[in-house]
Amino acid sequence: MPQTLASDFDDDSPTLQIAELQVSRGGGNNAALSNALPTGYCLFEYRIDKVLGHGGFGITYIATDINLESKVAIKEYFPDQLASRTEAKTVKTNLIENLEDYQHGLKRFLVEARTLAVFHHPNIVRVARFFEANNTAFIVLEYEDGKSLRSWIKGADQLNEKRLLRLMLPLIEGLGVVHKTGYLHRDIKPENIIVRNEDGSLVLLDFGSAKSITESKVDNIATPGYGPIEQYSGEAQGPYTDIYALGATLYWMITGQKPQEATERVKNDTLKSALEAGKGKFSTEFLKAIDWALKIQATERPQNINEFASALCAAQSDALGNASENGHLLLGNSGLSLVHRIYRGDTNHSRRARTVAELEQLNRHGKRIAVIVLEGSIVSGSADNLQQRIENLLADETSHIILDMRRVNYIDQAGANALIQLEKTISSSGYNLSFAHVNIHNSLWASFETHGLIKAVPKDNFYDDTDRALEFAENELLLKIMGLRGTINEVSISNFLLFETMSPKELDVLDGLLEKRSFSAGEHLFLEGSEGNELFMIASGSASVYRTLENGQDNYRVITFGENMVVGEMAFLDSQPRSATVKADTDLKCYILSRKKLAALEQKNSTVAVKILINLAGELAKRLRSANQTISSLQV
Repeated sequence: MPQTLASDFDDDSPTLQIAELQVSRGGGNNAALSNALPTGYCLFEYRIDKVLGHGGFGITYIATDINLESKVAIKEYFPDQLASRTEAKTVKTNLIENLEDYQHGLKRFLVEARTLAVFHHPNIVRVARFFEANNTAFIVLEYEDGKSLRSWIKGADQLNEKRLLRLMLPLIEGLGVVHKTGYLHRDIKPENIIVRNEDGSLVLLDFGSAKSITESKVDNIATPGYGPIEQYSGEAQGPYTDIYALGATLYWMITGQKPQEATERVKNDTLKSALEAGKGKFSTEFLKAIDWALKIQATERPQNINEFASALCAAQSDALGNASENGHLLLGNSGLSLVHRIYRGDTNHSRRARTVAELEQLNRHGKRIAVIVLEGSIVSGSADNLQQRIENLLADETSHIILDMRRVNYIDQAGANALIQLEKTISSSGYNLSFAHVNIHNSLWASFETHGLIKAVPKDNFYDDTDRALEFAENELLLKIMGLRGTINEVSISNFLLFETMSPKELDVLDGLLEKRSFSAGEHLFLEGSEGNELFMIASGSASVYRTLENGQDNYRVITFGENMVVGEMAFLDSQPRSATVKADTDLKCYILSRKKLAALEQKNSTVAVKILINLAGELAKRLRSANQTISSLQV
C-alpha cells in the first residue's frame, strides 16, 4: 500500500445514541473538563495526576496507584449534560428529572466494568478494579502507553498486507475471546483501538456499549460508518455485528475513508468496494474478505471470527500459518503475548513445608525451576515463540519447566503437536516439563484429549494446580542436590528436629509419652473446628492443611507437611479449636503428644517440657519468617 497522507484520513466519528428518534452526538466536553477532579485528588489508593480524555459521558484520568507506585488509567462516569460537580467533589444531577437517565447510565457504566473484568487477553484492555464513590463510579484500568489507531496511522510507514495482518490478528483474536465469553463490543472503530508505544501491538478499548449476546433488549447505538444496520434498527445482534465494524476499520485503514453510513447504504449503496479501492495493492482474497464483512445484511456476513480471519489470511496462509486443517484461526503473531510472566523457584516456593536446610538449598538452586504463566491461544505461531523461550531457559541451566495453563483459552492441533514435541525433546534431555491447571474437570483437558496430548504425555506430568507441580519439582531438585528426599523411610524420635536439644536421657523420658499412630492416604488427622488437644509429628509420609474460605470453598490447600514436620501446634498451644483440616496425602505415620501428657510431664520433668515448648516456639518463628518472605515476594 502506498504511503497514505494524514489529510487522506477522515475525521473522528462520534458514537450515536439512538432512542425514540432522538440522536445525541454528545456535547459539552468543555463542561466535563471544567468539572474534572483536580490534580492530587485521592480516590482510595489512587492519586489523580491529569486528565487523559473526556467525552459526553465520562472523564478519563492518568493516576498513580500510591501503594504500588505505578501508573493506571481511571475512567469516571460523568454525563456532563445531566450532572455537575459539587465543592465536595461529589457528582449531582442538574435537574430532578435527569435522575432516572443518570442512574440508567451509571448502571450501564458498571455493566461495562463487570464485562471487562471477565476478559483475559493481552489485546483487550484490562480492568484492575472498579468501585462506586462520590455518587458516581470509577473503573481502574491498566495504563496503556500509546496512541489511538487513528492518530498512529497518520504517521505510520507503508502498510502492506502482511504487516497489516500481523498488526490486526492479535486484536481479532482478542475479540474472539470476548465473543466466546458471551459478549459483543458494539463500538469498534479506530478511536477505540490503541497502538502501544512499547511494542506496536493493539489494544481494544471502551466497552461502554458492550452487551451480552443472549440479551434480547439492546440499546440502539452506532458509530456512523462503522456500525451495521442492525445497530440502528434494533434487530438481533451477534458476532457478525462486530465483524462489520472490523471490516469497516480495515476499509478505513486501506483507503483512508470510513465506509458510507449503513442507513444510507440501505437506501442507495454507493460504497466503493474494497476490491476496487485496493486493487493492485492488496490480494484479491484479502479485499474480498473485507467486502464480505461489510455486507449490509447480517446473514450475508461471516458469522464468527474464525470465518472472517481465515478469509482475511487466505492469501498469506503459507507465510503466516493462519489457517489450520480444521478451519480454526491460527494467529501467527499471538506468540508475542502467549507468555504472561515467568518466575523462578529460588524466590517463589511451593506450599510444602521445608526444613531450614532445604529452604537454603531452594534459595540457592531454585532458579533451575521455571514457572511459565501462559495467556491466550496455543497455536502455530505462539507455540513456536514458546519453544524459543523454553530453549533460552534450558540454556540457562533450567531443569524443571512448569507451564501454568489457567489463562489459556484455546489450543488447536498445531499447538498441541508443538507441545508434544516439546515434551519429548525436554524429557529426552533428562529435564522435566509439567502442565499445571489441566485436569479432567476443566475444558482444557477435553482439548488436550482431542488433540492427543493426554495420550502422548505421561500422566504424572499433569497437575491440578501450579503449587503441586512446583512441589514435585522442588522434591526432585532437593533429591539431586541433597540426596535425602525419598531415602528416609521413617524418622525416629531421636532424629526429630523438635527434640534436637534433648539428651539421650531426656529422649528416654519422651519415649513413654508419645503415641505412635498410622493414617491411610485420604484419612483426616483432624477436622477444622475440632479440639486441639494433640500435637502431631510426622515420622513418614505427608499431610496437607486445608481451609474453608469465605466463598465457601472447603478444599483450599494452605500448606503440606512431610517427614520431621510438626502439625497442629497452634491449637495445641492456645487451647482454641482447630482453624483448619489436615488430611494425609499418603500413608502416614505420626508420633502424637497429647496436652494431658505434656501437663503430666511438666510435673514430672519440667526441664524436658520447657525444651519442647521452646522448640515449638522456634518452629513457629521459622514459619512466620517464611510467611513474611512469601508476602514480600507477592508485593514486588
